[in-house]
Amino acid sequence: MKPALSSKEIFFSSVVFYVLVVLLSLKLATSIPWLGVGLQVEPVSGEIYVASVDENSPAFNIVLPGEQLIAIHNAINAVRLSKELIQGTPYNFNIYKEFNYFFSLQSQVGSILSSNKIFLENDSNVLFEVTPNNTRPVSSLPLMFWLQLLIGGGIFFVSMSVLAFASNRLEAVNIFFSLAGVSFLILSGVVAVYTSREIALDGSVFYLLSIVQYYSSLLFVLFFVSVFCFYPMKVKQAKVWVLGLFGLSVFSLLHLMQVFEFLFFSVYLLFYIIGAIGVFFIILQYKHTRGFIVERASLRWLVYALITGDVLFFIISIIPLIASFELIYKQFFYWIALLCVYVGVALGLKKYKLFKLELWALYSWVWMFGGLVVLGLAVLLMTVFNVNSVVALLFSILAVGWLYFPLRHWLWENYAFGFNRAHYQERLPELLEIILSPKAVRSTKEQWEFLLRQVFEPVLVMHDIDDADEITIKESGAVLHVPEFEGIPALGLAGVEHGSRLFNVNDVSFLNSMMTLFKNAQVFKGEYERGVHEERIRIARDLHDDVAARLLTLIHKSEGTPQEPLAREALVTLRESINSLGGQKDQSLDELLRELQVDIKFRLAVANIKLYWDQDRRLYKKTLSSRQATNFKRVCQELVSNILKHANASSVRVEAGFVADLFSLSICDDGNTKLMKDWVNGRGVNNIRTRIKESGGTVRWNQRIEDELLVGTCVDIAIPI
Repeated sequence: MKPALSSKEIFFSSVVFYVLVVLLSLKLATSIPWLGVGLQVEPVSGEIYVASVDENSPAFNIVLPGEQLIAIHNAINAVRLSKELIQGTPYNFNIYKEFNYFFSLQSQVGSILSSNKIFLENDSNVLFEVTPNNTRPVSSLPLMFWLQLLIGGGIFFVSMSVLAFASNRLEAVNIFFSLAGVSFLILSGVVAVYTSREIALDGSVFYLLSIVQYYSSLLFVLFFVSVFCFYPMKVKQAKVWVLGLFGLSVFSLLHLMQVFEFLFFSVYLLFYIIGAIGVFFIILQYKHTRGFIVERASLRWLVYALITGDVLFFIISIIPLIASFELIYKQFFYWIALLCVYVGVALGLKKYKLFKLELWALYSWVWMFGGLVVLGLAVLLMTVFNVNSVVALLFSILAVGWLYFPLRHWLWENYAFGFNRAHYQERLPELLEIILSPKAVRSTKEQWEFLLRQVFEPVLVMHDIDDADEITIKESGAVLHVPEFEGIPALGLAGVEHGSRLFNVNDVSFLNSMMTLFKNAQVFKGEYERGVHEERIRIARDLHDDVAARLLTLIHKSEGTPQEPLAREALVTLRESINSLGGQKDQSLDELLRELQVDIKFRLAVANIKLYWDQDRRLYKKTLSSRQATNFKRVCQELVSNILKHANASSVRVEAGFVADLFSLSICDDGNTKLMKDWVNGRGVNNIRTRIKESGGTVRWNQRIEDELLVGTCVDIAIPI
């Protein structure tokens, strides 16, 4: 379905709406009588002083800066000036009696300002006559007016950007997030008007603005909380939850009707309930995103943004207490913190570089936690031990420098998400062992894949994927694309560490190091194997030219004697060794087993031992390398010799099979030789272990014991083919 508006049209409409809100705010802020007097409230005593007088104002050269004003008059009425009147906001009061009286005072002062002549009274009861202008010039509006509209516009345009660039703009999450931005822009316009008043506004206008402020705040919170009902995943019965959530807005009528005495029950309690529902939605999302890596990371991003905002709010509130000063434009800094939260949530909705989330969160939280430790310790010293604020702050800084920074370094080294250098260093010996393992164990491709599985523990390794020029993080960090190199096909790793986190930049860096190490190791192993091969060729050549020639001479000289068969057998064995050293072609496993069956059957028959032979038919297509074949034949000969010498057996069973790319051979006798714990491993057993290890396989002995009597020994051999 084609969207109703394009991205450009959405941005154009957003700009038009923002301009309209700004113009309406300007209209309301300038459509009031103006004296041109900038007032300042003394924080402790609440006394009102003239901070400045605009040179183009009607009060210029009549009222001087520094004057303390106590009241404002006209011909028939007078109102005493107070901090609440000038700087107060409607929702700072606890009870509706104060709330209504505030608007009553605003109306009285507004009526006085509408007079042709008014009088400002100082603390010496001197009256200054001033004729107010009917409207206020735009140039006289305070900086806070523009800053609030700027922050409101920032949040608004962030939300509209999410909507404009959304792949599906009709999704509930995009609509709710953008409507939250619209609500906040209206809120910022209202607050900008009444917080920038010179002295007072008309009471009825001020009350109407307070109602708009209340409902725009309520809608902002409702829309924002509703986002968590649909993102990162849509919770069950999401529409029902949202309808119920917005149904709570009915309770806002309690505020309009002023049912309770306290504003807490009519105003703030509803916001607390909606906030608690938002926490409940986050918990539901945590449950629903289990097993979904990207969605869980998106949820963490949103939660990090919210917690970061809470921390910033706390810091802004606590700094003036420690430093013993009143923070100018405190509300502006609160809104800056809210803008940071909103940008963070927007980035979470767009899944912006989720693979860097843990790193960013770690950096920001470590930084903020350091500040919180300083501030918290300072407040503790000031409130509990009555320590001077400067001394408390100095002590806190020293404590953090001596204790927190070393602790932070240790935590960073050992518990950083996916950035644990010690973890990677511990892997190096294991990686080198895997890389330098014999080729008979795994092919280069298999070695590389096995290495990746060992290091990253992915949920899935994907083959047959498109190649890339470099290592790439894809699908918001869920997949790591490993490019082709050294003839090894490209691979895709999905779900690092069993899906517990996303791939990150440190994984890319470590994988680059792994690739370099693997390439160098392959070069080293290739050179090593080439040297070994050349040395074997040399030994084979020497054996052929020297020992074989001497055996031939011996055969000719012993012809017709009992030593001739033995000499010919020795020559055959020597030629097999020469062939294996010379790297001859692979030998058929089926043929090798037939030769061994004949040889073993003949040797056992001499000792009146029966042979039972069971062989998997699938082995006829399998082969062993020349060296593997020689080692395997020598091992079988040695095992049969041990049975003949030590087992006192009546039968031997041989089972040859094929399981999971492994050739397996089991040789079992029913003899009663010594228990394995009493064996003394001689050269024969050690040679068996060495030959099997050289072939990349394993060998294991076990014995069967019945009624505390040994009834047989088995040897199990497994060789990769």
